[in-house]
Amino acid sequence: VDSNLEAQQVTITGALKTNIVKVQNDYTVEAEDYTILVENGKDDIVVTLPRPSNHEGRLLNIKKIKTAKKVIVKNAAGKIDTKEQIVLSTKNTGVCLQCDANNGLFEMKNTIYFELV
Repeated sequence: VDSNLEAQQVTITGALKTNIVKVQNDYTVEAEDYTILVENGKDDIVVTLPRPSNHEGRLLNIKKIKTAKKVIVKNAAGKIDTKEQIVLSTKNTGVCLQCDANNGLFEMKNTIYFELV
């Protein structure tokens, strides 16, 4: 995809497969990550988002699946929307984030919280 184009469109016919990683300790988001499932931590687990370079429009899903303690999502280069961090404290809660790096910071937009009941 040419990053110099103003409008880009991708058409997918069939299933979209993305990377899923399960973590049990503090974790820094990797280039190939799309969904991060946090489980089985004895202490709070911190998930650190990447810096903004080359991440405009990137989507990330972070979900707490078995953790007794909190999952704390932090931004390596600034705030997440207007917050210093996002805290997931209930099992089966998560957040879907989209990067807006236009201002030089890895701020996230279109933040969606969800809880499975």
